[in-house]
Amino acid sequence: MRFYGSRWRTTLWLVAGFLSLVLGGLGSAAYATGNQDGSFVIAQNTGKGVKKTLVAQLTKKDLRRTNDEGPVEMAVSYLNPLRQKAGPELSFEVRMNTHSVELDAYEMEKISFLRIDGGDEQKALSWSKPGGGGHHRSGVLRFAGPLPSGAQSLQVIIRGIGGVQERVFEWKLPLEAR
Repeated sequence: MRFYGSRWRTTLWLVAGFLSLVLGGLGSAAYATGNQDGSFVIAQNTGKGVKKTLVAQLTKKDLRRTNDEGPVEMAVSYLNPLRQKAGPELSFEVRMNTHSVELDAYEMEKISFLRIDGGDEQKALSWSKPGGGGHHRSGVLRFAGPLPSGAQSLQVIIRGIGGVQERVFEWKLPLEAR
Protein backbone atom coordinates (compact mmCIF):
# COMPACT_ATOMS: atom_id res chain seq x y z
CA MET A 1 0.00 0.00 0.00
CA ARG A 2 1.50 3.34 -1.00
CA PHE A 3 0.23 6.80 -0.04
CA TYR A 4 1.00 9.92 -2.04
CA GLY A 5 0.69 13.56 -1.13
CA SER A 6 0.74 15.52 2.06
CA ARG A 7 -3.05 15.28 2.55
CA TRP A 8 -2.87 11.49 2.99
CA ARG A 9 0.19 11.79 5.21
CA THR A 10 -1.50 14.39 7.41
CA THR A 11 -4.65 12.29 7.65
CA LEU A 12 -2.65 9.20 8.57
CA TRP A 13 -0.74 11.05 11.30
CA LEU A 14 -3.94 12.44 12.74
CA VAL A 15 -5.45 8.96 12.86
CA ALA A 16 -2.23 7.52 14.32
CA GLY A 17 -2.09 10.29 16.92
CA PHE A 18 -5.70 9.70 17.88
CA LEU A 19 -5.15 5.94 18.17
CA SER A 20 -2.02 6.54 20.20
CA LEU A 21 -3.87 8.82 22.61
CA VAL A 22 -6.87 6.51 22.96
CA LEU A 23 -4.85 3.34 23.36
CA GLY A 24 -2.23 5.11 25.48
CA GLY A 25 -4.96 6.29 27.80
CA LEU A 26 -5.92 2.67 28.35
CA GLY A 27 -2.48 1.92 29.76
CA SER A 28 -1.13 0.06 26.77
CA ALA A 29 2.50 0.34 25.72
CA ALA A 30 3.27 1.68 22.23
CA TYR A 31 6.17 0.34 20.21
CA ALA A 32 7.60 1.64 16.96
CA THR A 33 8.18 -1.12 14.47
CA GLY A 34 8.15 -1.68 10.76
CA ASN A 35 8.06 -3.98 7.79
CA GLN A 36 10.69 -4.91 5.21
CA ASP A 37 9.13 -2.52 2.71
CA GLY A 38 9.83 0.42 5.03
CA SER A 39 6.25 0.98 6.14
CA PHE A 40 5.96 2.34 9.67
CA VAL A 41 3.67 0.57 12.10
CA ILE A 42 2.39 1.50 15.54
CA ALA A 43 2.23 -1.68 17.58
CA GLN A 44 0.10 -1.51 20.71
CA ASN A 45 0.29 -4.13 23.45
CA THR A 46 -3.37 -4.27 24.43
CA GLY A 47 -3.05 -7.04 27.00
CA LYS A 48 -4.88 -9.35 24.60
CA GLY A 49 -2.03 -9.45 22.10
CA VAL A 50 -0.34 -6.91 19.88
CA LYS A 51 -2.45 -4.78 17.56
CA LYS A 52 -0.58 -3.23 14.61
CA THR A 53 -1.70 -0.20 12.61
CA LEU A 54 -0.05 0.92 9.35
CA VAL A 55 0.82 4.61 9.54
CA ALA A 56 3.09 5.70 6.69
CA GLN A 57 5.94 4.75 4.39
CA LEU A 58 9.26 5.69 5.97
CA THR A 59 12.74 4.95 4.73
CA LYS A 60 16.06 4.77 6.54
CA LYS A 61 16.82 8.22 5.10
CA ASP A 62 13.71 9.62 6.83
CA LEU A 63 15.01 8.27 10.14
CA ARG A 64 18.64 9.49 9.78
CA ARG A 65 20.03 12.59 11.48
CA THR A 66 23.52 13.93 10.74
CA ASN A 67 26.11 16.17 12.35
CA ASP A 68 29.37 17.31 10.76
CA GLU A 69 30.74 19.58 13.48
CA GLY A 70 34.46 19.37 14.05
CA PRO A 71 36.60 16.77 12.32
CA VAL A 72 34.13 13.86 12.68
CA GLU A 73 31.02 13.38 10.56
CA MET A 74 28.29 11.44 12.34
CA ALA A 75 25.01 9.92 11.20
CA VAL A 76 22.49 8.40 13.61
CA SER A 77 19.50 6.40 12.35
CA TYR A 78 16.50 5.48 14.49
CA LEU A 79 16.10 1.76 13.76
CA ASN A 80 12.92 0.77 15.61
CA PRO A 81 10.47 1.87 12.89
CA LEU A 82 12.32 -0.34 10.37
CA ARG A 83 12.55 -3.48 12.53
CA GLN A 84 10.45 -6.57 11.93
CA LYS A 85 9.32 -7.06 15.53
CA ALA A 86 8.13 -4.63 18.16
CA GLY A 87 10.37 -4.63 21.21
CA PRO A 88 11.00 -2.65 24.33
CA GLU A 89 14.51 -1.39 23.51
CA LEU A 90 15.13 1.71 21.41
CA SER A 91 17.92 1.14 18.86
CA PHE A 92 20.02 3.63 16.90
CA GLU A 93 22.66 2.92 14.28
CA VAL A 94 25.66 5.26 14.61
CA ARG A 95 28.16 5.84 11.79
CA MET A 96 31.30 7.95 12.24
CA ASN A 97 33.80 9.04 9.59
CA THR A 98 36.93 11.18 9.88
CA HIS A 99 40.43 11.60 8.46
CA SER A 100 42.10 12.85 11.61
CA VAL A 101 40.61 11.33 14.80
CA GLU A 102 41.18 7.80 16.18
CA LEU A 103 37.59 6.63 16.81
CA ASP A 104 38.40 3.30 18.50
CA ALA A 105 39.17 5.07 21.79
CA TYR A 106 35.58 6.19 22.38
CA GLU A 107 33.44 4.01 24.66
CA MET A 108 30.11 4.78 23.01
CA GLU A 109 27.92 3.25 25.73
CA LYS A 110 29.49 5.64 28.27
CA ILE A 111 29.21 8.87 26.27
CA SER A 112 25.76 8.34 24.70
CA PHE A 113 22.43 9.29 26.26
CA LEU A 114 18.73 9.34 25.38
CA ARG A 115 16.31 12.11 26.33
CA ILE A 116 12.55 11.87 25.76
CA ASP A 117 10.45 15.05 25.72
CA GLY A 118 13.27 17.07 27.31
CA GLY A 119 13.23 14.91 30.45
CA ASP A 120 16.04 13.17 32.26
CA GLU A 121 18.87 11.58 30.30
CA GLN A 122 19.29 7.84 30.36
CA LYS A 123 22.57 6.07 29.60
CA ALA A 124 22.87 3.63 26.75
CA LEU A 125 22.35 -0.02 27.65
CA SER A 126 24.85 -1.24 25.09
CA TRP A 127 26.99 -0.58 22.02
CA SER A 128 26.81 -3.63 19.79
CA LYS A 129 28.00 -4.90 16.43
CA PRO A 130 30.86 -2.40 16.23
CA GLY A 131 32.19 -2.29 12.73
CA GLY A 132 35.12 -0.62 11.08
CA GLY A 133 37.88 0.93 13.10
CA GLY A 134 40.34 3.76 13.14
CA HIS A 135 38.76 6.53 11.09
CA HIS A 136 35.49 4.78 10.16
CA ARG A 137 33.37 3.22 12.89
CA SER A 138 29.78 2.09 13.22
CA GLY A 139 27.56 0.18 15.61
CA VAL A 140 24.17 0.11 17.30
CA LEU A 141 23.33 1.96 20.52
CA ARG A 142 20.48 0.51 22.56
CA PHE A 143 18.46 2.29 25.23
CA ALA A 144 15.71 1.17 27.58
CA GLY A 145 12.26 1.53 26.07
CA PRO A 146 9.55 1.56 24.97
CA LEU A 147 8.62 5.15 24.21
CA PRO A 148 5.92 6.37 26.55
CA SER A 149 2.52 6.96 24.95
CA GLY A 150 2.16 10.51 23.71
CA ALA A 151 5.91 11.21 23.50
CA GLN A 152 6.59 14.30 21.38
CA SER A 153 10.34 14.00 20.76
CA LEU A 154 13.40 11.92 21.41
CA GLN A 155 17.04 12.93 21.32
CA VAL A 156 20.24 10.93 21.19
CA ILE A 157 23.08 12.88 22.77
CA ILE A 158 26.70 11.91 22.14
CA ARG A 159 29.41 13.77 24.03
CA GLY A 160 33.07 14.50 23.44
CA ILE A 161 33.78 13.04 19.99
CA GLY A 162 36.31 14.96 17.93
CA GLY A 163 36.44 17.86 20.37
CA VAL A 164 32.71 18.59 20.07
CA GLN A 165 31.25 18.89 23.56
CA GLU A 166 27.79 17.60 22.65
CA ARG A 167 26.00 16.45 19.51
CA VAL A 168 22.21 16.20 19.63
CA PHE A 169 20.26 14.09 17.13
CA GLU A 170 16.51 14.73 17.41
CA TRP A 171 13.34 13.10 16.10
CA LYS A 172 9.96 14.83 16.42
CA LEU A 173 7.10 12.43 17.02
CA PRO A 174 5.05 11.22 15.34
CA LEU A 175 7.67 10.50 12.69
CA GLU A 176 7.17 11.89 9.20
CA ALA A 177 8.67 11.11 5.81
CA ARG A 178 11.13 13.77 4.71
